[in-house]
Amino acid sequence: MAIESIQSVNVFVRNLEAAVRFYDDVLSLPLARRADGMATFYSGQRGAQLNVLRAGSEDAGSVGRHTGIALRVREFGDLDSFVRRVEAKTGRADVSSFRRGNRLELRDGDDNRMALVETQSPEENPPIFDAPASVSVRVRNLRAAMEFYVGLLELPMVDQPDPNSALFFSGTTQLILADRPGITPATPVDGETGICFALDDAERTFDDLMGRGARFAVPPRLLGPAWIASLRDPDGNVFTLYGRVP
Repeated sequence: MAIESIQSVNVFVRNLEAAVRFYDDVLSLPLARRADGMATFYSGQRGAQLNVLRAGSEDAGSVGRHTGIALRVREFGDLDSFVRRVEAKTGRADVSSFRRGNRLELRDGDDNRMALVETQSPEENPPIFDAPASVSVRVRNLRAAMEFYVGLLELPMVDQPDPNSALFFSGTTQLILADRPGITPATPVDGETGICFALDDAERTFDDLMGRGARFAVPPRLLGPAWIASLRDPDGNVFTLYGRVP
């Protein structure tokens, strides 16, 4: 299997200009490019891109929810300065603790929620100005989910810190699975995750997945210079798979 990394994470908004002001002005995330109906933050060189998309009618259910996205400050103690900044810009800053540190819940103008986190342990995943550190996804039963993510998708697993969570992809934006609340950096997303996996050899990967009985929400198709499909896990979470034609 050739799923290499998380290529991008999508956040859907009604007011794109207000969203860009939040991510650019309040958080100072690096804006990579603008296109009609979309703003992309981060270059994708170290981790996933963050795509902020103007929602159409088919995406309305993905506006105003927990995105599962966590952004990581560089050093423990740096969160305080962001708390003051968010309070000054938005008038509110909700700080709480999770298993490994502290988090500030961020809400854009459409009430999409993500977390800015600090931890006391060394981290391999990217800090806030490089890429999203992680995206958390909710599953019902971690052991059963592992049969899909490890057994079928063959995602590179980094760690299983406890019986209720597992981490995938090292040195880049991590995927975190959790079947219990309160243990992930950000509240997990479910359903349409907005996560897009990057494929090295798309045609071969799709053939392998179909041979293994994977359930495609949208079957593989050639779209311009790339192959694209949507895959559904046993809990109903949907991911996009994307790979350029060689």
